[in-house]
Amino acid sequence: MSQLNKVIVMGNLTRDPEVKTVNGGTAVANLRLAINRWGNSQSNKKEVCYISVVAWDKQALACEEFLKRGSTIVVEGRLSSRQWVGPDGMRRNVIEIIANLINFMGKEEEIPASISMQNEDALKEDQETVESI
Repeated sequence: MSQLNKVIVMGNLTRDPEVKTVNGGTAVANLRLAINRWGNSQSNKKEVCYISVVAWDKQALACEEFLKRGSTIVVEGRLSSRQWVGPDGMRRNVIEIIANLINFMGKEEEIPASISMQNEDALKEDQETVESI
């Protein structure tokens, strides 16, 4: 049985995008997103969930150019888990979103309307998954 791995979240960047170049020139952006949620009507407390987002290639470069700390974005992608051993010898694990689509929700004068970028390979992978269900 096929499984579906798809998420859509909206939040604000907690810091400016961190963009690196890997594998001979491929850009990768690491984004940290704060997603706010109001608690139940009795407590009325704001809860915040922090999640990491990874964008690749042209999408990463657009994030670097147009986004900054506090920018509001909508991310559509898939969850991914990574494990590694830190410099202290401890095993680390992170669950992050690999972005297929990022919509920049800033003011119109700040961001071109056509800047929403799709990761073509990730989009094709999602379409294949849906077709196999």
